[in-house]
Amino acid sequence: MNKVLYFLILGLLLVHPLALAQASAEGKVPGVGISMRQEIEYAVIALIPVGAVFFLLLLIVSRFEVDKKTKSLRKEIEERKKLELASNYLKAIIDSAEDAIIGKDLEGNILSWNSGAEKIFGYTAAEMAGVSILRLIPAERHDEEKDILNRIRRGETVGHFETLRRRKDGSTIEVSVTASPVRDMQGQIIGVSKVVRDISERRKLAQYALEIAVAQAAVEGAEKRAAEVEAAYQELKKTQAMLIQSEKMNALGVLSAGVAHELNNPLTVIMALARDNLADEPQDKPSDYRNIVIAAERMARIIRGLLDFSRFSPETREAFNCNDLIETVLGFVQKIMMGNNVAVQKDFTPDLPLIRVDKNRFEQLVTILMGNAVDAMDKKGVLKIATRRVSAGGKNFVEIEFTDNGCGIKPRDIERIFDPFFTTKSPGKGTGLGLSVAVSIIKEHNGEISVESPPPGQARGAAFKIRFPQAPGAGAGEGHA
Repeated sequence: MNKVLYFLILGLLLVHPLALAQASAEGKVPGVGISMRQEIEYAVIALIPVGAVFFLLLLIVSRFEVDKKTKSLRKEIEERKKLELASNYLKAIIDSAEDAIIGKDLEGNILSWNSGAEKIFGYTAAEMAGVSILRLIPAERHDEEKDILNRIRRGETVGHFETLRRRKDGSTIEVSVTASPVRDMQGQIIGVSKVVRDISERRKLAQYALEIAVAQAAVEGAEKRAAEVEAAYQELKKTQAMLIQSEKMNALGVLSAGVAHELNNPLTVIMALARDNLADEPQDKPSDYRNIVIAAERMARIIRGLLDFSRFSPETREAFNCNDLIETVLGFVQKIMMGNNVAVQKDFTPDLPLIRVDKNRFEQLVTILMGNAVDAMDKKGVLKIATRRVSAGGKNFVEIEFTDNGCGIKPRDIERIFDPFFTTKSPGKGTGLGLSVAVSIIKEHNGEISVESPPPGQARGAAFKIRFPQAPGAGAGEGHA
């Protein structure tokens, strides 16, 4: 018998009846020094009298081995209960899963079928027991199952394989299949565990999301195209306005030229007569003729400006030192500066290279920039004029900077500041032609102009920088003054 050791002791014990009675009372066998109560149970099989001596046949059984057997059986029972409980948990989990969990042998015959499989495919467990898995697979996809079984036999796992399967009602559904090998206690592959998930709804949602994204992209594309059309329309309107403005400018140029020529002739006579009479009067006394000459010269400058704007005046370019030309203009506008409480700070670089310009047009350019600065400072401020050498793009230039501490230029106005008829001045205080004329003069001389507001290091104001190319072949200090 397994795990129980019976010691069958058949012997003849020479025992006196009194000794036997004593042994029975004390639980000891004479001549054997162990406690029978603790370790050994014995039974009297036969008692044979031979004179005063009895032959006692004892069957002695080890209680220790019996207890050991009992404990082993109890442990085995507990383990079986635990396994049964774990098996019940696992079965409950499998039955409650929404996915189809299917067990099959290596030939593809179904061995187990959970409630999730019933819901997905429509077959009961009784209907699918022992049936080939091919019942669920469209005929054109039977090769997929062969490939899956071959991979399982090699010990591989098939993960998230998306395909089509057929339900009991004949409809086709999209599924994701995962298959793993099942092994016995010795590690041999004996079957397949397959999890099948219905992804039809997920695909529908993905398709719906794709359609929404396409529709949204179409809407965004339409909005973008509409914005582009609107921008093109606004650009067209802007171009149309510029063409209209150009026509106005052409008409104004023709009108200005005609008016300038008509005024120039009588003005020349007035200036000649006034100068003749002024020559006969003392130079140290006030004279009306002197005032007439000053006013006539001012009118002559305005007429020259109109002629320059209409580009009918002839142009003569010579090499000049820009410091000298600026000083000349400052002499003309000195009283205007003083009357507007504007101080002039000069920072002229000596011995500048000469520039080749038309003297009258250069002086007109400087006058425009100084006048704009005076207007921006509104009766009080400082105008800084600096000249310097600069190099850019491998070319040498003479740069002139006019910096004021006036009201400055708003960021939105900087891009339009050089447009014809654009002005930030109050009505009646400006025509918006000054800076556009200045730009045309600079471009005619291959120069550059830029504006910064506020200038570096100042809280307000504006700085205009103009550059003229250095005159070829002319050194510093040469040319006209």
